[in-house]
Amino acid sequence: MAFVGVNRKGGTKFQWSKAKLRNLIGEAAAQALQKAGLLVRRNTQRSMVGGGSRAGRTVPAKPKFRMYGSKDGYPIVGAFHAVPRPDKVSTWAPQAFLRNDIQSDWDNGTRSVVIGPSRMPRLNRLHEFGGSKSYWVLAGQYPRAEIRGHKVPQKMRSGGRNGRAYVGYIVDRPMANAIPIGSRTIRGRGYMKAGLEKSMKGIPEQFRNTIRKGTL
Repeated sequence: MAFVGVNRKGGTKFQWSKAKLRNLIGEAAAQALQKAGLLVRRNTQRSMVGGGSRAGRTVPAKPKFRMYGSKDGYPIVGAFHAVPRPDKVSTWAPQAFLRNDIQSDWDNGTRSVVIGPSRMPRLNRLHEFGGSKSYWVLAGQYPRAEIRGHKVPQKMRSGGRNGRAYVGYIVDRPMANAIPIGSRTIRGRGYMKAGLEKSMKGIPEQFRNTIRKGTL
């Protein structure tokens, strides 16, 4: 049995509920391996910020603003709800995508259990292994004074009380009318590895009495 950090395939050939897998490796082995996979999954989820809830953390209602230079005489202002810590993964509501998407399955190619998130591989790799990430302000075509009902601070607008700015939420990929603002080095946290390490003492327990139940 082996564990990996990120499921690069996005899915595996077998699922635990299928009779084909149970016929291949045996009923007892399938049950034990599934329980071991779920154990690693739970311990990985608990190590995340907001990982105790399927909803993740509550997003603050009011965004924060930061200036990133200027364009055509108007400030470039990025809106965001929080700056992620370099050593934490924030599972913001409502997606909590990383926490909720951790799955376990049997991989017949390696004859091992694969555990990890199957969607959003670009972000999952950053969370697990780290790397460099570029960012843009999705500012729109024209400068404005507010975004989604939230007023940009006057000191960040050009033109005084009725001033405007190129303002938008910060995104991590190029899009139409998005203005590049730089890159950031992200330190990998190794959540899947940490979850496995926390589970090592409990994994053998999942195989107790399996010889009596069926083929291993």
